[in-house]
Amino acid sequence: MKVLHIAPSIARAYGGPTYSLAGFSIAALGEGAELTIAAPTPPPGDSWLTDTVPSAQLQLFRTYGRGAFLASPSLRSWLRAN
Repeated sequence: MKVLHIAPSIARAYGGPTYSLAGFSIAALGEGAELTIAAPTPPPGDSWLTDTVPSAQLQLFRTYGRGAFLASPSLRSWLRAN
């Protein structure tokens, strides 16, 4: 089974949602799912999710804006293409 998870952030500072995504990812991969996570690029040096779930495929995209007001045209284009 293929699973695509679109996350608003994978930065460790984002807290609970990022930790929940890590737990979900570990469980899904443990059941044999092929997992792709599409999300904004985390801040430099924040590789927590990548280190926690190394076998998940990450599609990271540049964003514009700040805080909760982000936009990512490249993410939207990638979603349409895939």
